Amino acid sequence: MVAILRSYCLASGQLLNTDKSCCFFSTNSPNDVKNSICEVLGMALVENPGVYLGLPTAWGKSKKGVLKFVKDRILGKLQGWKQLLLSQAGKEVLVKAVVQAIPAYPMSVFKFPITFCKELDSSIGNFWWGQKNDSNKIHWVSWEKLGLAKVEGGMGFRNFSEFNLALLAMQGWRLLMNPDSLWACILKDKYFPDGNVLNAKKGANASWVWSSILEGLNVINQGVQWQVVNGESKGTKRYVIMHRSPTTRSWNVEPIRQCISAQEEAAILAIPLGPRDGNIFRIGRDDGGVSPGLTWCAPPNPFLKLNVDASWQNVSGLTGLGIIIRNHKGEFKFRKVLKTTTGSVEIAEAQAIIEGLSFALENGITHVCVESDSKKDLKSKFFAVRWTWIPREANAVADAAAAIAVGGMGTEVWVDRPPSSLVHVLSRDGLPCPP
Repeated sequence: MVAILRSYCLASGQLLNTDKSCCFFSTNSPNDVKNSICEVLGMALVENPGVYLGLPTAWGKSKKGVLKFVKDRILGKLQGWKQLLLSQAGKEVLVKAVVQAIPAYPMSVFKFPITFCKELDSSIGNFWWGQKNDSNKIHWVSWEKLGLAKVEGGMGFRNFSEFNLALLAMQGWRLLMNPDSLWACILKDKYFPDGNVLNAKKGANASWVWSSILEGLNVINQGVQWQVVNGESKGTKRYVIMHRSPTTRSWNVEPIRQCISAQEEAAILAIPLGPRDGNIFRIGRDDGGVSPGLTWCAPPNPFLKLNVDASWQNVSGLTGLGIIIRNHKGEFKFRKVLKTTTGSVEIAEAQAIIEGLSFALENGITHVCVESDSKKDLKSKFFAVRWTWIPREANAVADAAAAIAVGGMGTEVWVDRPPSSLVHVLSRDGLPCPP
């Protein structure tokens, strides 16, 4: 051990300060062995090595017990005079800039228990609404509503559980993008030596760190798609990978034309090809076939594609309408959501189409392709209208917009740049989306 430390010092140019170093042993280590090692190394023997890089170096069996220091730090910022003297604006700044930043580092390493995250959310909620006579005041709006962006009627407060998953997904993305880094090589050798990280399993005796990274990779798997570009990567049995023509940048379906139907061939040809080298997205079903019509396809120029959908509640008749407009390049142009009441789901879907066409006319659009997962057929005053019924899976963006409208405050209109709540849904279509 002394030789290893000496080699490290020579290689790094750094010196080891034994006065600031210590030795920590497991409870099963004999005392004479502990004392001998400490004497040779010239370091002190400690029972608890304390904190390193903001995290405890010794862990117990209880995760909530280990993470108690996070909750204590948050409560230290929320309790006391701040709750009585700060205005709502001051509380907002304290929550966003200070409190919700405290667990950022440990959350990027470990998956926090959901109950623990709810306790943290509850502490911030109590601070936000205040207290009276040592009892919490009424929470007039749910925490989920406060977590929405301000443009969507919320305050933009983070949900700690979702924030935790987002940070872990970033670690999973780093693992994907930097497979040759030291930490990625160590994880690969231990947990998925013969496979791909996206298909990696938890395995036996997995560490808390690896189990947490897998949670982040699950988030990535929900939205990632393979996008075939040069076709060099063969992929796995789960994916269908075909070469593209190097001159026309189009699909080369000739090798498999005898194995697929005309409908499947048309669906393949409608899938956009990426501009870069390499294979980075997923296509196809788990059984290796192609699911025709289950992905959004860009319209031909000069048409713009209008996707509409409605979310209807049977008891109240409350209806949310979602409208999405994208151009022939797949670029987001307009989005509108609005809340209304209708008598049936058929009327709600028809209302979504009417509102969508009216919204297109208001923005000077006269060449549109209309797509809806409703089979209602309506007409309007346009120079050219193409009407298409599509499955719900290919209408995911408008469907998500309609769901947002039900819980929104009223009509919302977005131009050229989509709201943050739709970015991940737009990205699933494998086409450009503004950041």
